[in-house]
Amino acid sequence: MDEPAVVKRQTYDHSITFVCDLYCNTGQGEKQESVASFNLGGKYRTLSVRMAVLDSSPDENETGTFEVYLDSESKGIWHVPFGNPVEKTLTVTGVNRVRLVAYRPGTVANPMVAGANAAGGIENVLPHLAWLNPELRR
Repeated sequence: MDEPAVVKRQTYDHSITFVCDLYCNTGQGEKQESVASFNLGGKYRTLSVRMAVLDSSPDENETGTFEVYLDSESKGIWHVPFGNPVEKTLTVTGVNRVRLVAYRPGTVANPMVAGANAAGGIENVLPHLAWLNPELRR
């Protein structure tokens, strides 16, 4: 997405967003997810992240699931509802690789299902998620 992330009317220009317009085709099987992975080379002490559902979500009941992996080890899973961002600071001393995963359970992954839902007047379940301005500190 080319637009900056907006949460609670605040703009975050350096964010990682996950938004699908009609359906998602980003994962394997039923789990459609956004994955951002980057190498730290063991050079940082902390990673601060804020996780949120974007203001642009048409569903005020949307809840996103966010996961953080440090060198393939899960450091937490957070279920973040619309309007209630969650902020975490993680120790990354000695960590080589960080992987940030975001998804919305039940996301429509098939264009035929998305079309059938639209024809039947059913809202498709789509993500409007963001990692807001992740920050590494040495």
